[in-house]
Amino acid sequence: VTVWFREGTYFIGDTVDFTAEDKQNVLYRSYPEEKVEFTGSREISEWHETTINGVNAFVADVDINSEDDYFRSLFKGNRRLSRSQYPKNDVFKIADPAINEGIPSEWNEEFFTHALAFYANKENVLNFANPRDVEVIVMHYWCDEHLPVHSVDVSTGRIETSKCTAMTLRVDDNYIFENVKEALSLPGEWYLDRAEEKLYYIPEEGDTIENTVLYAGVTEQLFTFNNAKNIAFQGIDFINTDWN
Repeated sequence: VTVWFREGTYFIGDTVDFTAEDKQNVLYRSYPEEKVEFTGSREISEWHETTINGVNAFVADVDINSEDDYFRSLFKGNRRLSRSQYPKNDVFKIADPAINEGIPSEWNEEFFTHALAFYANKENVLNFANPRDVEVIVMHYWCDEHLPVHSVDVSTGRIETSKCTAMTLRVDDNYIFENVKEALSLPGEWYLDRAEEKLYYIPEEGDTIENTVLYAGVTEQLFTFNNAKNIAFQGIDFINTDWN
């Protein structure tokens, strides 16, 4: 059986799970010479002009009723845009890993010691307007740690995160902050304000509130296959999924 899709972009809001109960030997494909996209993102286009950090910006209302509504990916066409980052063109260094602070000893493994906090150099810490919007990305070993911030103590430089590290933090590990309201400044950058339920975007050249359409990632997986057999896709682009 061949299932033909006519030209268009098809939004997949929930993962489609193919199982043994689905028909075998099915080809899903685009109609000849027509562009078909399966997307995991939703459109954001109702913008208003504003200023943030002294820079002209666009702002849109977004519903964040639960963690499921929070998104970490924003696209302009098929291009992934960057969240606001602090520092802009450099990295910070961990001053002191808070090893074992609040971590039960049985959590620790043979090779790695987990952590729920570390100490930054105090001059690198901002008094973030919304610290729980911020994520710390630690670049070490062979992976990056993505750690949502729980609290910040500007007097000591202590950064507490809401999930523990996968690997051991070390002195001088590189890290940056992402989704920082105070750092939003460059064209193409964005910041999602969970408390206000607003999305801020710094327009690029040619952007207006009338012609700017961005796409917020919603679905992490478009398809899963569990004991399904002989399911094929042809001529279809899978685009703009989110990640957690």
